[in-house]
Amino acid sequence: MGKGQPLVLLHGWGANSQAMLGLGRDLSALYRVIIPDLWGFGKSEQPADFDIHAYAKAVLELLNNLDIQKASFVGHSFGGRVALVIASLYPDRAERLVLIDSAGVRPRLSFKKRLQIRHYKKLKEQVRFGRLPPSVLEKFGSKDFRSLDNNMRKVFVRVVNEDLTPLLPKITTSTLILWGKKDKETPRYMAKVLHKNLKCSMLKWLNGGHFAYIDCQPQALRLIFDFLEA
Repeated sequence: MGKGQPLVLLHGWGANSQAMLGLGRDLSALYRVIIPDLWGFGKSEQPADFDIHAYAKAVLELLNNLDIQKASFVGHSFGGRVALVIASLYPDRAERLVLIDSAGVRPRLSFKKRLQIRHYKKLKEQVRFGRLPPSVLEKFGSKDFRSLDNNMRKVFVRVVNEDLTPLLPKITTSTLILWGKKDKETPRYMAKVLHKNLKCSMLKWLNGGHFAYIDCQPQALRLIFDFLEA
């Protein structure tokens, strides 16, 4: 949509291009906006043996097909992961970054969560030896994980288990970090880790949750426009 410098909007896990459409329509007033369905979502086919790096390469392949050498990226949650990989490993392809409630920082595990993981591993071992039915494992995992088929579960595990923090110091792309103060999916400490490790970044708080760009769309839009036009 629109004309001008290319701007790629990358949706979160479990969503598709429709989740970014409202924001994209407004941004298309000044930019050529591209909003793909990432592999496995929307109208795109399921990937085979994908990890986060394969997602990044797939986005760049799309841009190659559109004859776009360099673009700015707006990534929400999982889309932020993809944008971070592109900016760190393919810096000549990233003009600017906007990270909205982005994933990529390894979560801090509470004592209760560590116990749950230990319990899950023990049950998984029992299932592997045929001592328990696979159904005992169904109650474990996030809502996103439980909603997936076996193929996408493997992709999900590869993606979420990769800590992108070591890549952050390599990124010199100017970056705007937008974060919902009430975000429980990617808590506030993750925003601070990103801001601390990204050399050329600014952090702005929004009074919303994990979908802060929807909860506070006028404010988010103004901040994005100001950042991209600065």
